[in-house]
Amino acid sequence: QTPEPEISALEINPDYKTPPPNKTSKTSQSTPEKKRTRELLDDAQSKIRRMHEQLDQHFGFK
Repeated sequence: QTPEPEISALEINPDYKTPPPNKTSKTSQSTPEKKRTRELLDDAQSKIRRMHEQLDQHFGFK
């Protein structure tokens, strides 16, 4: 019994490695959704940082 040849993703879908054009072409333009996502991300990161600081103080790691 011969093993079947592996089929690469490129054979199934030639555009596999190419991202959709609308994702790359407008990266410089800032949309309201992007701005909101950025704000949410910054907010989450600062919350995490604060949590880490509180944990450090609580457990005396510093």
